[in-house]
Amino acid sequence: MDVELLASAQFALLVVHDDDVREYAYTDGAERVRATARREGWTTVSVKDDWNAVLKERPTQEEPGAPHQ
Repeated sequence: MDVELLASAQFALLVVHDDDVREYAYTDGAERVRATARREGWTTVSVKDDWNAVLKERPTQEEPGAPHQ
């Protein structure tokens, strides 16, 4: 994760890949960047908890290119 790049941005959005149903959950070692996001006031989006606002259907790992309706 490029913490330095996000720290210099005007708007920082951190996508937390924490959904092992849709993809591999990249949670190991992610606490450093999540702590930085909280401290810096970055917008944080959880794939597991927030992505339904973006994706109407839940593609699975077996269907990485599944079309979204």
